[in-house]
Amino acid sequence: QINLVKRIESSFSAFKSSLRNLRRYTQNMIDMWEHDAIFICPDIDINKELNREKNFETTHKLCSFEDCANDIRAKIEKLNKNGKNDKGRNREFKHSELLEEYIKLLHKDLNIIVFLCNRWDEYSNDPKLEKFKKELRNTLFDKQRNKAQKLVIFSEAIDTVKAIKLAIETIDDELKVLAVTSVNRSTCETLIQ
Repeated sequence: QINLVKRIESSFSAFKSSLRNLRRYTQNMIDMWEHDAIFICPDIDINKELNREKNFETTHKLCSFEDCANDIRAKIEKLNKNGKNDKGRNREFKHSELLEEYIKLLHKDLNIIVFLCNRWDEYSNDPKLEKFKKELRNTLFDKQRNKAQKLVIFSEAIDTVKAIKLAIETIDDELKVLAVTSVNRSTCETLIQ
């Protein structure tokens, strides 16, 4: 809940992205339940491992849930082999080891999340972003206030950075935008120097 509040404070696009991720993560839990292979692994990004679309982008092959599960099992085994799976905290469970109510609650959560995703997809306008766009030229790049004609904007959310970059580029194609994130930071460091 706290993360969702932070995301909506950042931007509508960041919030909507988080809702979509939450929908996918909840569906992943349901899929694991249905395949009777529930992975609880704090040291492995299970949602990344189960993201078959991303796997296809990198491997160019369609993989099944079982393919993904086998990859996760191999990673757990590697942690075990290297002595990095303290107290077996990364492991696979069967749904018989969990309360039956869990799957009912997951389906209930998924219904709520899908409803929220659909409602938020109806909104394409972000009032804060619109205000930013309106003030960009007249206030933020006012020559009296900003003699260097440079602007640095910080955001915790990559989705917000992308939305701001796109907004600036659509307002004025003469403005040069460098969006630095944790993903491209090392590449951008060489550009700045």
